[in-house]
Amino acid sequence: MEYRELTSGEIEALEKNGCSAEDWSCVHVQPPFDQSRVRNTRFSGEVRLGCFRRSFTNAAGIKTPSGVYDVRIHNCEIGSDTLIHRVHNYIANYTIGNNVLIENVDALYVKGESTFGNGVSVRVLNEKGGRAVPMFDSLSAQFAYFYVFYRHRPRMMEKLRCFAQHCIDKKRGTRGWVGDYTRIVSSRNIVNVAIGENARITGAERLRNGSINSTMEGAVRIGTGVIADNFIINENAVLLDASIVSNCFIGEGAELAKQYSAEHSLFFANFIGHHGEAFAVFAAPFTATHHRSTLLISAYLSFMNAGSGSNQSNHAYKLGPIHQGVMGRGSKTASDSYILWPARVGDFTLLMGRHTSHCDTKDLPYSYLLEGKNSLSILVPGVNLKSVGTIRDADKWPTRDGRTGHCRDLINFDLLTPNSVDAIIRGRDILLRLHEEKGFNREFCQYKGVDIPLYSLEKGLVYYSMGIKKYCGNVFCNRLQWRTFSTVEELRTVLSPSSETGMGEWVDVAGCIVPKVCVEALLEEVERGEVDTPDALLERMAVFHDSYHEYAWNWVCARVKTFCGQYPHEMPVEKLQKYLAEWLEITMRLDDYFIEDASKEFDSRSMVGFGIDGDGECCNSDFNAVRGCFETNSFVSRINAHKQSKKQLYDFIDAKLASVQ
Repeated sequence: MEYRELTSGEIEALEKNGCSAEDWSCVHVQPPFDQSRVRNTRFSGEVRLGCFRRSFTNAAGIKTPSGVYDVRIHNCEIGSDTLIHRVHNYIANYTIGNNVLIENVDALYVKGESTFGNGVSVRVLNEKGGRAVPMFDSLSAQFAYFYVFYRHRPRMMEKLRCFAQHCIDKKRGTRGWVGDYTRIVSSRNIVNVAIGENARITGAERLRNGSINSTMEGAVRIGTGVIADNFIINENAVLLDASIVSNCFIGEGAELAKQYSAEHSLFFANFIGHHGEAFAVFAAPFTATHHRSTLLISAYLSFMNAGSGSNQSNHAYKLGPIHQGVMGRGSKTASDSYILWPARVGDFTLLMGRHTSHCDTKDLPYSYLLEGKNSLSILVPGVNLKSVGTIRDADKWPTRDGRTGHCRDLINFDLLTPNSVDAIIRGRDILLRLHEEKGFNREFCQYKGVDIPLYSLEKGLVYYSMGIKKYCGNVFCNRLQWRTFSTVEELRTVLSPSSETGMGEWVDVAGCIVPKVCVEALLEEVERGEVDTPDALLERMAVFHDSYHEYAWNWVCARVKTFCGQYPHEMPVEKLQKYLAEWLEITMRLDDYFIEDASKEFDSRSMVGFGIDGDGECCNSDFNAVRGCFETNSFVSRINAHKQSKKQLYDFIDAKLASVQ
């Protein structure tokens, strides 16, 4: 791109337009240059101006030609077809792209050297900083997970610190930038902020020391009244409605709006935060909170939904705010719930009431955790495996993935995984042991800060057994559905494990479900220097993520061997058919549970308040007009369709097995 100095005639014309410069020889333009599109502007330092040819049309249909009007420009490069209009103070030390609109802004400048939010320390979980993470643009949920939770590996931690520092240093500079097609309108001070392409910033109150990593495919939106200090906001994310953030990383597709307030927190893919408050939170993908009175503090959360008035405490008024909590994947809190950290809640657990017994239910997932009459909480194990709400949650997550283009956070959407079913297996073993140890006429069994009612324990054993068989059968069917076989030898080949990888423990790395042996191998590679950048680490994790189904099959093979005494490929065809018949029966029972659970939303108690001025018939008519009827409910219809499809799948696979020679 070629630039030239201004001619004497152009300088004279600019001065007639109300422009001035400390030194006109420091102002360079790209031909062809139209001096009529630069008015009431004061230049200082080195300045470059592009060509101005197009016009901008606002929402009211008013056209304004591109150019530079009513502004002071210092040490800036301004791209072609950009409109800068009414900057009340100045724009300094910025490279501004093509087709950019900057209008009615107080100030946009870089002061001194900046890393634009990169390198800011975020004190997650432990307010004292024991798990602090340095932010950088390419931070992923998986990198952050290792950085936060693997402090017991000092060599690995030192390598990760070097990775992060390298990314931070690359962003260091004395000049900011505004990417092509970005719009900055009616905003106040923007200081030391790097802004990517296609960003939309409207009415922001203050943006200071941050990076807005917007792209053409993944635009970032920042709205009215927003105050953001020391921040990074990534692709497809939005920050709206007078939200306030400080020392926060806002990941892909995340949404903070409706006066949400957050400090020292990491929000990864598709987080939703409305009205409430977060402090020292590590929010793995799909964490959500919508309510003004909800506080999330010093916690690791994943696929979690926090109800109104949910609250936690991390302070025992002794050594300060040093305690932390872990809410397992898919957990939910009911309205007005409270939990005193430290505590750990198992996956897909619904928490209701107040909890102060520092419970640890990680090995009792898919449960209800209820407020007890004494100091201990009450746990109802496994009951969420038959809850329609659990299925609905898993159903909606993929449809709410707002990311476009390259996705940095690796996410597994499955409701049942080797990791969660291993927890179910451990939970079943715990319940069996407690059942054997129960005393005469005992009403409750106690386990790690919870009371388990004896009746619920016995039901939990049933639910957990169903969950294990359901998941293993699902993987079985998926394996047999798409593989070709006609002889016993071919069937054995199909059913053989591909390797030992996945047969052992699994871990949930902030939404990415992988065998623990893979994680250990990766971290050893990091320690040896074989993986030496955040991108390289993520690429290795992506390989494990992409191999999930193969590794999950290996896991199923190992568990079937444990429970049935044979690997799947060692079973005779008749035994395989019997196993799949049990899977179908359990699948039908679980779907019937879901339908029964959904029907509660259509019973007489749900009709209270309908037909407000009429009789029973009016009540029914009003209810049906507003809510519809049970038989035609879309979710109920999907469950019925699911039952039919699983029966068809079973028939198809059973016929394939029956034809084996």
